[in-house]
Formats: sequence, C-alpha cells, structure tokens
Amino acid sequence: MAEGSRRRNTLIALVVIVLLILLLLLRCSCKEPDVPGKAPTPAPSAAAHPTESQQPSTAATAAPEPDEVLTPATVKVPERVPAGAVFSVAWTGPDNAGDYVTIVQSDAPAKTYGDYKETKAGSTLELTAPIEPGAHEVRYVTRRSRTILGRAPVEVVPAGATLDAAAEVVLGAQLSVAWTGPNNPRDYVTIVPKETPDGQYGNSYTYTDKGSPLIVTAPTETGEAELRYMTGQGNKVLARRPVRIVMADVSLSAPAEAVAGTNLEVTWTGPNNAGDYITVVPRETPDGNYGNCTATAGGSPLKLLLPILTGGAELRYMSGQGDKVLARRPIRIVP
Repeated sequence: MAEGSRRRNTLIALVVIVLLILLLLLRCSCKEPDVPGKAPTPAPSAAAHPTESQQPSTAATAAPEPDEVLTPATVKVPERVPAGAVFSVAWTGPDNAGDYVTIVQSDAPAKTYGDYKETKAGSTLELTAPIEPGAHEVRYVTRRSRTILGRAPVEVVPAGATLDAAAEVVLGAQLSVAWTGPNNPRDYVTIVPKETPDGQYGNSYTYTDKGSPLIVTAPTETGEAELRYMTGQGNKVLARRPVRIVMADVSLSAPAEAVAGTNLEVTWTGPNNAGDYITVVPRETPDGNYGNCTATAGGSPLKLLLPILTGGAELRYMSGQGDKVLARRPIRIVP
C-alpha cells in the first residue's frame, strides 16, 4: 500500500514538472505583452516648428498630404512697433497645415523666420517684435515649400527707458527704483558691479511687471555699481544709472568670556537687512560658514546660544545675502 502511494506521488510530481516546463517554454516563445508606456514615443508634429529638419518624410507618411494651396495671402500690421513689443497681425490666406506668420528683417531669405505663430491659431495673431530696431516685414509662409504668399513692412523702433534711484545704498540693503520703459514681457531691473559686461545680470533683479517703483537688493560687495533696465528678449540694456554700494556701520558687543551651552547677550549695530544674523563659531571656521545663530530682525540686544565647546571662538555679524562677514568679535568659551 505504501509502495503504491509512493508511485502515485512520484507520478503526480513528474506531471507537475512537465507542465511547468511546457508553460515556461510557451512564455519564452511569446512576445512581450503590450504594456502602457512600452509603446514607441510618437514623433513631434511636423507643424510644431517651421524648420527643414521637421519636414515630414514622404516614405513615412501613410497617406500623401493634399497639395499646398498657393493662392495669395494678405497680412495687415502696424506701420511701427517698439522693439520687443507684442503686436497684432491680421491675415487672410489658404491656411494650409503648418502655414505660419513670422517677422524677419526685410532682406531675409524665404527660409528665415523670427518669432512666429501658425495660422491655425486664428485670423488675428500676436507676434513679438525683435529687440533690434530697423526695417522688418511680417510674412505669410507655407510650411512645405516655404513660399511667401503675403508680406507687409513694419518698422521696429528703439524702445527707451529711464531709471531713478538714490546715489548710494548700503550693501545688502533694499533699494527703491522708479523706472519708465516698454515693460515688455520679462523685462527687468537689476543691480550689478559697474564692470559687469552688458547682457549679464546680478543675483538681485525684479521684473518690471511689478510696477514702478520696484525694489532691488544691493550686492554685498562695496564699490561702484550700476542699475540697469534689461529687456526680457536678448538681455539688452535699455537704460543704466550709477549707484555706489557703501559699508554699513556694524559692531558687536559682548563679554570676552562665556560658559558653553549658555545664552549670551549680544548688543549690535548694523544694516539689519533681510536675513541678516549673528552667529558664533570656532575661531578657525572659514568665512561664509555659520553655527548657532540668531536673526538680527529680533533687535538689539539679542540672545545667542553658545555651543558645547571650549576655547577660542568668534562672534560674527553675517549678511543674509551671500553669508558675508560684516563684523567679528573674539570670545572665549569655557567649560
């Protein structure tokens, strides 16, 4: 009886093993099932941008596109627009797939384009004028053959700007700036060291859409600096005004010796700019690093918790912008 039971169990085990092998072979011979995310990424629309590299391949197109309609188009624009400004374009035309309206210099080849909008977006479109003044034209262009079906001249005129602010500002302080200018999209006012090349901007800048006056924060380096009105398109300087960054009167007063882990009272003077703080660190700590600290926004005097260490240390007044040491005072921490 026991022998028969063993044979039966052995036979069942062999059948199970054979079935498992068959299932494994079938799984290996099948293609991987379709899973979301495994499908190939579709190519971008050929009409997404009017460049030669994105022209559709006739071999890859399932059905041929209809012939381009090359009937004349009309384009209506203002005679003059300020540099960098947004302006309206009214057009009529065949509206082939991918046709677009663009603004370029008057003598630009047919394949050249500047800011553009596809005609499928409507019969009245908005374009942004180039930042460089001069003779330009708006063109109706077909996508496939790059045929210019209509054009209209437009003069891009220089955009002026002005800046008005105090002649001096304490390093790291906020400076109020009154301005006039085109206020085109992304235009901004920045403050930079005087030698900064045009086209570059500082860590502190404010977009002109905040209104006039606006606030910029002075750098934490003293010396001659410059306020600049900059275009959002091309970072071109439209106006500049000199400003001098000066050092604030900064001082720290506290006992020469204090016990580790206690609260130390520190009397201070300083610019109290946003984020300024007083810290205590071992004397050898590199500038720019900080330890236990208290913000100066709490007033003077303030309480500063001393670390659990002994030996020579240093109190430091630090700028909130750039963690620059504006004043320091030695202190000895004892057990």
